[in-house]
Amino acid sequence: MVVRVDRSRGRGLPAGRVGERVTDDALVKAVDASLPVAVGMATRYCLTAASEVAAETGRPVMVVASRRQVDTVAGSGYLGWSTGQWCAARRHPPGAEALGRVGHNVLLARDHAGPYQHPDDLADGGVPLTTAMATTIEALRRDIESGVDLIHIDTSLGSGGRPERPAIARQRAIDLVEHCVRVAARHRRRVGFEVGVETQVDQIDDPMAYLADLVPLLRDLRRVCDVAPLFVVARTGTRVSGLGNSGVLALRPDSRTARLQLGLLGTLVQATGSRLKAHGCDFLPVPAIRSLRDAGAWMNVSSELGAVQTTAVLRAARSVGLDAAADAFCDEAVRAGCWREPGNRDSVVLSDDEKVALGGASLFAGATFADLRDRLDAALASRGGSTARLAIDAAKQVISRYLDVGGVRRAAPPRPAHRM
Repeated sequence: MVVRVDRSRGRGLPAGRVGERVTDDALVKAVDASLPVAVGMATRYCLTAASEVAAETGRPVMVVASRRQVDTVAGSGYLGWSTGQWCAARRHPPGAEALGRVGHNVLLARDHAGPYQHPDDLADGGVPLTTAMATTIEALRRDIESGVDLIHIDTSLGSGGRPERPAIARQRAIDLVEHCVRVAARHRRRVGFEVGVETQVDQIDDPMAYLADLVPLLRDLRRVCDVAPLFVVARTGTRVSGLGNSGVLALRPDSRTARLQLGLLGTLVQATGSRLKAHGCDFLPVPAIRSLRDAGAWMNVSSELGAVQTTAVLRAARSVGLDAAADAFCDEAVRAGCWREPGNRDSVVLSDDEKVALGGASLFAGATFADLRDRLDAALASRGGSTARLAIDAAKQVISRYLDVGGVRRAAPPRPAHRM
């Protein structure tokens, strides 16, 4: 196979301008200028943290949310927001007024949009494919109408949540992108795409085998939809496992073979005119982060952000004697089972404390957390602190950990007070 390389973004394979029908130059430029960390676990605190980081660095920050977190109707995702409310909050991030119009430097991205990517699709053994596709299509319509900037089309799962056959997954991805293009054209909306058709594993994709599958998909997306994805997902040796990462890049971060393989993968993706997106990048050691950044990858981080927010709030609550309220929240977090969602496998045995850390942030919109938050805010008020500030700062520390590898210049504007 001969790969024609053009170093200018968006002008490799397939030929022509990237997404000329639905992805405009402004969005492409914003994506290329964006920081290499995509902020997941899209709580109100994470959205504000992303807004502050965008203001401090002068660069856009991508915030990603799956339908498990934010869905079409308020309350149908763990975090309480509807898609419309989430997009509206981007324009006015909670507590960010003192930083000016920083919300306009936040890119909102739908993560894992595809059939069997929502818990309701998997209930009672799984709904029929027609039902899973119908709810996916409706969610995509709401995303586009509400103003989501980037949509990750993920068709890696089939009936019952089992891995889908590659040929079917590729065709289904094309069908969903085509649907999105029609909706975007009807509403005169611009949107970018990220495409992934394989379930994530611990290993790194063989670069040439990956390219052999990717190029036909890109050609078909161009031919059928007149779209070239801004991002493509590959297996990058990163995979969340409990409060750690079981990917080969995490377990053997100094492996020269892994670094070379990942570097070639990034080079080949760039040669197609797209950008490499790595999922499951939580809890990575510094050498692994460096390898991803050297490969030109954007990194999705979610579980780690949720864990540090929850841990910071609970530690502060217990330090001021709010043990009963903290215990009530922990009990609810264990019962709710949201800790199962960040990609943990059945073989991973978690303690209750680990379950709380992984699943607690998914309950931040609930009444039990609201009671804990109000009590903690009252206790911290005399010191000028707040629950929100604790969670926001914890999230920013994680974001900084990924940015500091390779260096990103940051200013330090005054921080606003927060009450959410």
